Amino acid sequence: MPEAIITPARGAPALEVIMQQQQLTMFRGNTMVFDFAVTLGGNPVALTSAGVWFTAKTSPGAGTVVFQKAVGSGITVTDAASGAGMINLVPSDTQALGARTVPLYFDLEVALAGAVYTTAAGRLVVEPDVTVRE
Repeated sequence: MPEAIITPARGAPALEVIMQQQQLTMFRGNTMVFDFAVTLGGNPVALTSAGVWFTAKTSPGAGTVVFQKAVGSGITVTDAASGAGMINLVPSDTQALGARTVPLYFDLEVALAGAVYTTAAGRLVVEPDVTVRE
């Protein structure tokens, strides 16, 4: 089964997410960029014609999605041959969560040649921000 490594972009410490529960953290209403790489047995998985989704919910079984990103809508495949991409969260994704710590559950799903794989999963903790722009 393919696996993904998700890391915060711009030199932040790497967080490996390989089919285990991991935690990513961001501030409410901020822009956050996460890089990912999908591999199978340590080898890159080409994402040339793959579907990729990053979904966040308040609980794994929740019917309501807090936000979802897909290729062309918040997910950019930066190097298809090496399985690399970028997830771009924008302020409106988390702004409505309120001024409290909100733990969300996420997964990164990849569809390849008719098969669907959850390549990464974990928690995205959204911390309250102090500055409120008017």
